Amino acid sequence: MILPDITTSGAVVKLYNGNSLIKPYYIPVTPTGNLSWHVFDLNAVTGAITDVNTLAPDLSGAGCSNGVTPPVLSVTPTTPLSFGNQIVNTVSPAQSVTIKNTGGSPLTISAITLGGTNPKQFAQTHNCPATLSADGSCVVSVTFNPTWSNTSPMTATLNVNVASPATSMSIALSGTTLVLSYTATPASLAFRSLLNVQSAAKTVTVSNTGTAPLTISSIDLVGTNPGQFGKTSNCGSSLAVGASCVVDVTFKPTSLNATPMNATLSVNVAAPAVSKIVALSGTLDYTVTPGALAFSSPLNVQSEAQKVVVKNTTGVPLTISGIELTGTNPGQFSITSYCASTLDVGTSCTVNVKFKPIWVNTVPMRATLNVNVATPATSKSIALSGTTP
Repeated sequence: MILPDITTSGAVVKLYNGNSLIKPYYIPVTPTGNLSWHVFDLNAVTGAITDVNTLAPDLSGAGCSNGVTPPVLSVTPTTPLSFGNQIVNTVSPAQSVTIKNTGGSPLTISAITLGGTNPKQFAQTHNCPATLSADGSCVVSVTFNPTWSNTSPMTATLNVNVASPATSMSIALSGTTLVLSYTATPASLAFRSLLNVQSAAKTVTVSNTGTAPLTISSIDLVGTNPGQFGKTSNCGSSLAVGASCVVDVTFKPTSLNATPMNATLSVNVAAPAVSKIVALSGTLDYTVTPGALAFSSPLNVQSEAQKVVVKNTTGVPLTISGIELTGTNPGQFSITSYCASTLDVGTSCTVNVKFKPIWVNTVPMRATLNVNVATPATSKSIALSGTTP
């Protein structure tokens, strides 16, 4: 090349330390004759200087540098990527790493990998080509997806490897784990109620036993007969670590059924989507009336009988396993008629109760009449009291 002013040609030698440019050297403004450039290797430990190459371009044109620079790998950010707290078995939002070729020649990317202590707890995707043009860039998306809990942060490295010149740059990754854990107790509830009569409420307690806040997505009644049950709750959409809330469940049978009615209370949590269930069963009940009997009789005199009526309102034959007197003074009372062992649907029977005080008492004498049923095993009680005038 004919160079009336060689400084405009772009001929330059650039000195690098690894990928860092230290200083460019340009051809002198007023060269004469042939110009020789010497490239040296400096030993940073001993200080020795070695001539490793000599360039002797002819200023008439042969051998002049055209100013093309080698490829240079740049990775940002250079600071570690921290993913903070992440619930086990969930995926974090992605964080981006930008790879750029700041040099003047194409950059060959040989691999983008995850290494370090816990590489399988992280994942990466990218849009990087095998060859990145001069001043070109691409993006790597990194996520944290812990599959188990660890008491200390999980760590890994994102490695970007270049083929020529062989080099690598790494970004440190870290993330901590939270555990989603909760209970819904008890595991089952059994109810008895009369037709079209709502039972007393029974309580299910939901407790956050994990290390992450609990996001409750819904609390539902499902299963075979969900319409026969009802629920109210003070549980909100979020339950703090160590906190509890309650769900009150009731049973109100609206039709006769020969078998127990069943449903499931499902307490559902989001991220990750899991559920805890409580089994519900409800049986139509029988009646024993009245709820109490009061007697008055002189010492050693038996009173007139008072009646207790047992009625089968369950929709199936009722098996009576026993009718008995218990409590504080059962010997002061007596049963003079009993029900048969089986009570058909819709029928009733009568139990006659009498009071005969055999000593004088300053306070009323008391006992309990129990009507016991075999399947399911349950009992209804009538309070008895007696005084002596």
